[in-house]
Amino acid sequence: MRRGWPPPFSFLLLLLPVAAARGLVSRVGSCNPETAVRLRPTVSMSPRNLRRYTLQPRARFRLTEDSVDKMAAEVDALIATYDLRQPKKTRGSSAANNWMEGINGLRDISQPVALTDEMTQIRNDGKQILEEMNLPHKKAEPYRFLNLRRLYNHKFEQASGDVDLKVLEAGFQEETDGYRQVFVDGVFSDEYSSFSNDLPDGAYVGGLQNLPDRFRDDVIEQLGIVHEDLYGSKFFSALNKANIRDVAVIAIPEGVKLTEPLQITFYSSPSKEKEKHSSANFPRIVVLSGKDSKATVYINHMGGRNAQYQSNPVTTVKLQDGSEFNMFSQIQHSKNAVHVEAVNATILNDAKFVWRGLLNGGTLSRVNLAVDLTGDDAECDLVGASLANDGAQMDIHTMMRHTGKRGVSKQEHRSMIGDRAHAIFRGQVLIKKPAIGCEADQQSRALLLSDTGTVDQMPTLVVEPDDVEGAAHGSTVSDLQGEELFYMMCRGISEETAKIMLTKGFIRHIIQEFPFENMKARLMDQITEVAHSASVQWRYTDIEGDEFFDGFMARDEEMAGVF
Repeated sequence: MRRGWPPPFSFLLLLLPVAAARGLVSRVGSCNPETAVRLRPTVSMSPRNLRRYTLQPRARFRLTEDSVDKMAAEVDALIATYDLRQPKKTRGSSAANNWMEGINGLRDISQPVALTDEMTQIRNDGKQILEEMNLPHKKAEPYRFLNLRRLYNHKFEQASGDVDLKVLEAGFQEETDGYRQVFVDGVFSDEYSSFSNDLPDGAYVGGLQNLPDRFRDDVIEQLGIVHEDLYGSKFFSALNKANIRDVAVIAIPEGVKLTEPLQITFYSSPSKEKEKHSSANFPRIVVLSGKDSKATVYINHMGGRNAQYQSNPVTTVKLQDGSEFNMFSQIQHSKNAVHVEAVNATILNDAKFVWRGLLNGGTLSRVNLAVDLTGDDAECDLVGASLANDGAQMDIHTMMRHTGKRGVSKQEHRSMIGDRAHAIFRGQVLIKKPAIGCEADQQSRALLLSDTGTVDQMPTLVVEPDDVEGAAHGSTVSDLQGEELFYMMCRGISEETAKIMLTKGFIRHIIQEFPFENMKARLMDQITEVAHSASVQWRYTDIEGDEFFDGFMARDEEMAGVF
C-alpha cells in the first residue's frame, strides 16, 4: 500500500462524521496503513469554523477502531465546549455598539404614557429579543445595500419636543380638515391635534390614554408581535417594541364605513443639543378593521428643518372578512434624518388592503412591507414611489405571501434617482401550495437623472402550485434619452421644459393615486427642482438623414398618450 502524503482514506474523514468512521473501520479492518492521520483544530476556534481541521501525518499510528474512538472522544470534548445551536453572538462594530448604547440610554429616561404595567412588560420583552440578536452589519443579506454608516453615525440626546408650526401646518391636507391627529416624538399631542368631525359610534382613532376597554386586549396582542421577514424587519420591530411609549390606534368596528379620510402626523423634534446630538423616536400604529368596514388614512412622517433624528415606526394592520383599508403614507423628513419602517398586514377573506407610499425625504429612508393574504379572495394593491436626490438613499422592500385561495396582489414601484443618490427596490412574491387560483403582478421601474446616481432592483417570484391565474414580475432602468428631448425641442419646447415634462410624465400616474392636492403640488415642485439638473444620454447620434427623424415621427402617438 502506498505510503506518504496524503494518507490513504484521509478524504473519508473529511466527508463522513465520526460515527461513520467507526463503521468504516469495522469494514476495512484488514487495511491498516502504517501512516494514519489525526485531527487537529485550527488556531481560531469560533463556532463558525469549528469543523475546520488540518490533517497532520503521524508516524507509527494505526487507523484502528480504538484510535478512531480516541479521536471521537477528543472531538466530542471539543464540541461540548460550544453550543452549536446558539453560537456566540457578535454584537457588531464599535460604532454599532455605541449606537445601541445610545438608544438604550434614551429608553431608560422615556417611559410609557399609559397602561404602564402592560407596556413595561412589552418593552422588556422587546429588550430581551434585542439582546439575543446581532446588530445589523454588511455581511447580513438584509442589510447588504443599507448605508449603515448613516444609521450608526449618531449620538443621541433626549428629544426637545419643539415643534415648528410652519413645517407642521404645511403638511396638513385640506381633505383631512375634519380629523387630524399629531404625535410628537411618538406620543399623542392634544395641543396640535384637531377634531371638528365626530367619528361614527364605536370607532376610535387616538392614543393609549383614551383607549376604550373593548379594544384593549386586541391592541396589547398586536403590540406583542415582532414582525419577521427576509429583509431584517425583526431587529427593527424588536427595537420599536423595546422603546415604545404610545400607540396610534385605528379601530373600526364591524360594518362601519368612514366617508372622509383621516390624517395622522408623526412629527420628530430635534434633540436638546441640536448641532451635536440626534433624537430618536419609535412610533407605533395598530389598525383593527372589523368585518365589512372601510377607512382611509393619510400618515405623514416629518420633522423640523435640518433637524437630526432617527425614526423607527412599526405598523400592524389586521383586516377582518370583507373589510377595506386604504393607507396613504408619505416620508418627508429633513435632509439629515434616518427613517427605518416596518409594515405588516394580515388580510382575511374578501378583504382588501391598499397602500400608497411616497419616499421623498431624509438621508436614509427604508420601508419593509410584509403582506400575508391568508384568507380566500383577499386582495392587496401596493404602489410606491421614491424620489432620491443629493446623496440620499431610498429603499423599499416588499414581501407578499399568498396562502389563501384566489388571492390577488398587484405591485408597482417607481424610483427617480438624482445626484449621488441611491434607490433600492427588493421584493418577493411567494405563492404557497394551498393558494390555488391566485394572481400576482410585480413591476419596478427606475429613472436615472444623474450620471452619479445608483439603482438596485431585485424583483423575485416564487410559485409553488401549478394552478394559478397568473404570476408576473418585471424591472426596467432607464435615463432621460436625448432623442426624446430632441423630439420635443423640435416642436418648440425649451430644453428645461422638456426635461420637466419627461420627468413628471414618468411618475405622474403614481402621484395621481394620492387624493391630496396640497401634497401633489409640493411634490411637483420638488420634481421640477431635480429635473433642472438632470443629465441626458444620447444613444443614436450616429444615425443620419431621414432615418433619424423618421424614428421620432413614429413616436408621435406614443408621446401624445403620455403628455
